[in-house]
Parts: sequence; C-alpha cells; structure tokens
Amino acid sequence: MALSKMKWGFLLLALVALDSTIASEKQPHEKPGIYGDIKLDSAWNPVVYLSLIPNFEERFTMASGYIVEKANIDAQGRFYFSTSFLPEEDAFYRIHISKKGDPPSTLIIGGNDENFKFFITNKNERIEIGSTVDGSSVRDFELTGYAPNVQLATIKQWADVVDSANFAGTQIKRELIENAFAEKMRLLADTNSNALVSLFALYQSDFEKNKTVNESFYEDFLEKWKAEDSEYFKLFRAQFHPAKSSSFLLWMLGAGCFIVGFGIAFFIYRKKETESSIAELSVQERKIYKLLEEGLSNKEISEAHNIGVNTVKSHVSSILSKLKMKSRKEIMRD
Repeated sequence: MALSKMKWGFLLLALVALDSTIASEKQPHEKPGIYGDIKLDSAWNPVVYLSLIPNFEERFTMASGYIVEKANIDAQGRFYFSTSFLPEEDAFYRIHISKKGDPPSTLIIGGNDENFKFFITNKNERIEIGSTVDGSSVRDFELTGYAPNVQLATIKQWADVVDSANFAGTQIKRELIENAFAEKMRLLADTNSNALVSLFALYQSDFEKNKTVNESFYEDFLEKWKAEDSEYFKLFRAQFHPAKSSSFLLWMLGAGCFIVGFGIAFFIYRKKETESSIAELSVQERKIYKLLEEGLSNKEISEAHNIGVNTVKSHVSSILSKLKMKSRKEIMRD
C-alpha cells in the first residue's frame, strides 16, 4: 500500500515536472516580438531591416533614417526583433532585405526581386515571418500572428492584380478595372474594424483622383474615425480640408492687412488734418497747444504764460473747435 502511494506520488511529481517543461518550452513562443524563419539564396545579404513608416504617403520612401532596427539572419534563416521599444498603439512598419552590393537602404518595388513587406503591429503582438521556397523574395514571405495583417496582405494581392492588368488591354478596360478596385477598397475601408487597415485600403485606391466625386463617403469615413489622432489620420484629414483652412487663413490675413492698412491710412490722414488745422491757430493758441500736448493743466498753462485761467479755458475751447476734437485728451494722444 505504501509502495503504491509512493508510485502515485512520483507520477504526480513527474506530471508537474513535465507540465513545467512544456510551459517553459512554450513561453518563448508566446512572447511578443517579430520572429523570422526564411529561406534566401546567396544573392541576398543575411540582414533584415525594420522601419517605422510615419505616414502612408511615405510608405515607398526609403532612407537610413527610417530604419529603427536590424537583425542578422543566422545559418538556419532565423532572425528576431524585440518589440519592447515599440509604442502601445498600432503603427505601420516595413521589413526589407538588400541584395549583395546594394546599399542597406535600397528599396526594390515590384517584380520577383521586391525586397520589402508592410505590416501592422504594436509592442504587445507577436509577428511570425516565414518562407517555404528557397531563394524566395520578401514579397512571397508569409506573415502571421496579428489579424490585421491578413487583411493587409489581401489588399496588397488585389493591388498587384490591378497593377498587372494595367499592362494589358485597352485604356477603357484599365479604367474599369481601376474603378472597380477603388470601389472595393472603399467598401473594405467602410466595413473594416481596424483603423490602419481601413486607411491603407483608401491609399491603395489612389483616393486623390476621386475624393471630390466621393466626397460624402470620405466625410463619413473621417467622422467614423474622428477619435483617431495618429499622424496617419492627421495627414489624411489634411487632404480634405486644406482649401477650407487655406481660404480661412487667407481671409483672416487679408482682413488683418486691411485693418492695419486702414489704421495707418487713418492715422496719416488725421495727422495731416491736425497739422493743417494747427496752422490755422493763432500764435498764442499754438503755444498753449504745445503745453496741452505735454499734458499740462489749465492752471499750469496759466502760470507758464502769465495769463488768467479763464483766458486759458477760452483758448483751449477755441483750439478744440478748430481742430475738431472733443477733449484735450485727443491732443495728448497725438
């Protein structure tokens, strides 16, 4: 009986140990990050670069300043990026590799040698990038681990089909295909729950060409995502309100210039009018006018010119009448 209990005890400990081993083996795979397992031929440098794309208009821009991290690809084709330094919110990223002899910041767009791939992630997600074909280009890599990237890949596939169709057929056929694709992208943008995927779909549709035709759609789209304050949406919003903003600013600038100009003209006019009127004052009135400019009181003027206060008042009244002024304060301001 005791032996049986000991056996069960050892079995229980063995199960606990096995469970701990499995947990420890699974734990690294559950960590956030970007994990790669790819197969490249000798034409490529064994280094992969991670870039943060600040807005969708610069998604095809490449410079060393865009690269935030790089990782070596080992002999088995594996690489890893820690994402602990990435922001909490979703952002648009790009990985790329370069061919031997090319600068690290080289971007090859289209064709079998296309060397980059877009994806969306944040610091809490796990992205896995893999390839099954030896020597395959980055465009053939499979990216899994964060649902929005499945939709992103689908959009890219559709866009590639449209690009291929542009090389064949008549102009009318190409326009019909492009219009159908743009309509499909608007539908996807309208129904998708991820802000960046929705916005990416609109950029793929070349929305600049039809934003006036479908203005109500874009206004509704912006209203739907009005809480989004990322640089991606700020730049997109600016595409639809620059005319209003510019017109308002130009109107304000014009109004300001008019007011300033009117003020200067009025000042010059008043100054000339005052100077002309001063010339009509008597010698004594001009003397008193000078003292009024300095802010002297009637009593001080009386003492300065050795004349009675009532006489000063009479002169002041005459001066104001000739200069068409209501009070002596207007003389002091001038």
